Amino acid sequence: SKYLSIFRINSCIAPRMSTSIEADMTFIRQRAAALADAMQIDIESIYKVLPHLKPTDTTNPLEVHQQDVKDKAISSFIDHTVLKPEATEKDIHQLCDEAKQHNFAAVCVNGCRVSYCKSQLSGSNVKIATVVGFPLGADEISIKQAATTLAIESGAEEIDMVINVGKLKDKDYHFVHKDIAHVVKAAHNDRQHRKHVVKVIFETCLLTREEIVDAAILSVYSGADFVKTSTGFSKAGAKAEDVRIMKLTVGSAASVKASGGVRTHDDAVLMIQNGASRIGTSAGIDIVKGVAAASGNAY
Repeated sequence: SKYLSIFRINSCIAPRMSTSIEADMTFIRQRAAALADAMQIDIESIYKVLPHLKPTDTTNPLEVHQQDVKDKAISSFIDHTVLKPEATEKDIHQLCDEAKQHNFAAVCVNGCRVSYCKSQLSGSNVKIATVVGFPLGADEISIKQAATTLAIESGAEEIDMVINVGKLKDKDYHFVHKDIAHVVKAAHNDRQHRKHVVKVIFETCLLTREEIVDAAILSVYSGADFVKTSTGFSKAGAKAEDVRIMKLTVGSAASVKASGGVRTHDDAVLMIQNGASRIGTSAGIDIVKGVAAASGNAY
């Protein structure tokens, strides 16, 4: 189970765009037009960052994704995560050791643990991710921006920020854009002119399908590198159908992270089949070993 089965990855999407994908792309393009109209911006500004949404484009984003991931070790998808409030330094030490041992993509921790992770992961290929506006996303924009700057100064290389869910539901698209863009600005332009990855957490269990698509378009339009399903602290975690519509929306312009409730090798493969390039989970060891994790929150 170390490597993803090429057959399993390629067997779930037909070589040509299926009728269901065509219908989804039509829906996504309609939302892009509606957003442009609501924000009073030229639709071409959305096409500039999401060119596959042009009506004449026939790209199948899932087929492209599957070709990109088919030969990768499943460990390389894992953001090994401990975000529970009671986590101790001992827990974080173990997290870092496991991430190095299994060559996971990253560890994901709360902000106060970033500097410790930096000391533990020095010399390894494991990235350090932390959360901003977590888990509610309701902080002031200036607080999220400042938290991003502080996290990067402490050693964070990736920022997982929570979208302002209420403002998205208010259809205050300019606010949502500004909220994401300010974090992106802080992450992509630190004092040493390094670009850090920004992942935007939607909390998909609280959103309609329309809102998920809107959030994905706004995230890429605002400069984010990833869209992410969940915090792992709300009503539900990642669902394959949500990962799928997110990937169809962002195409190759951004990656998708599935998080919350991904506990087994089969769970992880299903998410990857549907468009995920990262898996946020506390069950990374069980996933790479191909065994079922104990019941409970995967974060």
